Amino acid sequence: MHHCRRALSICARKPTGIILDRYAPPAFVINAGLQILHFQGDTSPFLRPVPGESSFHLVKLVRPELMVAIRTAIHEGKKSGATVRHDNIRFKQNGTSSVVDIEVVPVAGRAPKGENFVVVLKDLRTATPAKKPAVAPIKTTEAEKQIEQLKRDLALSQENLRAVVEDQESANEEVHATNEEILSSNEELQSTNEELETAKEELQSSNEELSTLNDELQNGNLALSQTASDLNSLLSAVDIPIVILGNDRCLRRFTPAAQRLLNLIPTDIGRPIAQIRPNLELPSLDRVASEVIESLRPLETEVRDENGHWYLLRVRPYRTSENQLEGILIAVIDINDVKQLSTAIVETIAQPLVVMDAHFRVIMANSSFYQKFQVSREQTEERPLFELGNGQWNIPRLRELLEKVLPEKKTVENFVMEHDFPAIGRKTMRLNARQLQEDNTGTQKVLLAIEDITKST
Repeated sequence: MHHCRRALSICARKPTGIILDRYAPPAFVINAGLQILHFQGDTSPFLRPVPGESSFHLVKLVRPELMVAIRTAIHEGKKSGATVRHDNIRFKQNGTSSVVDIEVVPVAGRAPKGENFVVVLKDLRTATPAKKPAVAPIKTTEAEKQIEQLKRDLALSQENLRAVVEDQESANEEVHATNEEILSSNEELQSTNEELETAKEELQSSNEELSTLNDELQNGNLALSQTASDLNSLLSAVDIPIVILGNDRCLRRFTPAAQRLLNLIPTDIGRPIAQIRPNLELPSLDRVASEVIESLRPLETEVRDENGHWYLLRVRPYRTSENQLEGILIAVIDINDVKQLSTAIVETIAQPLVVMDAHFRVIMANSSFYQKFQVSREQTEERPLFELGNGQWNIPRLRELLEKVLPEKKTVENFVMEHDFPAIGRKTMRLNARQLQEDNTGTQKVLLAIEDITKST
């Protein structure tokens, strides 16, 4: 059973390994640091580990007698790059003097610039003492052989000593180079430390500036918070529908009074004004806002709600303290009582009377006007004066007075004109016009009174 297992083990091994184990001489591979990397064959006769911590260093494993020859051959191989051989190296093994031939072969290592060495131990044999001559004495005695051996050993020792000295000098040079690198590194480190110290001072200065800036920002935030609180309190206290839009015509703020009239809820903040449907007879708040943003001029118009209640819609650009356009402000003012009073006053006047805006668009007219010129309210209101009745009021002299004279003198008095009106015939009219008081928005109204002075025939 044992032989079968051994046969299986031998069969399982590679043929090359079996041949090397049986027929190749003992050898081992070492690197430039004299560390043994690999063993081949039976190297036990040549090894004698030093007691203590385990190590694969050549000095602590190989017998001292062989160490000198192997180290000398490695040194020669480093310089020449060729195979070095030393024969007849004697050493003691189990009290017996043995002889072996040593061959060192330089080979390439795994590292890019590294070099390994293969140490081959050939022809291990027992040293035989010299035999006495049978016929005649030989020329070389045993003492002379020992002297020759000692000379060879001395030469090897000297070569080994020279190799050790050269290795030491090389090591000293490397240490010197390392010291210079360390000094250079120390200088760089010192320079880096100085830079770090400078950076630390700069960082400390930056931290102080940031601390100051943070204090300023905190004070600014407190001021902004107080301003926002004051603004919210002001908007909540004002009993006027007010809406603030951004340049994108989206809702930014509005007063509580604006919620009912403009159909707003708190979650409408950020919504476009085009999506809001107010309870006012107004074509489009979005269009009005766009006109004000494009023209940068205030706009004022009278509007009614669904119940006929009158309001004054004021739209003006909203500018920052740096005079930058930030959005627009919309205010809706209740003028129902004033409107009814002015309407009552206009209606009580016996002669025809027309109220127009700054562009001579008819805002309202009294009953005397409609009766005198036989036109309806639908044909008159919200239309330019010069387009009424198929242009019957588009009289060049009247247009010149209203467009040029009136803005300068504020009044036109006793202007007499004669004109053929389609519905009532040729009439002579005395006209009086006056600009009403201009408010802070720059808008104005024009009041035109018409008196028929046609002579009866």
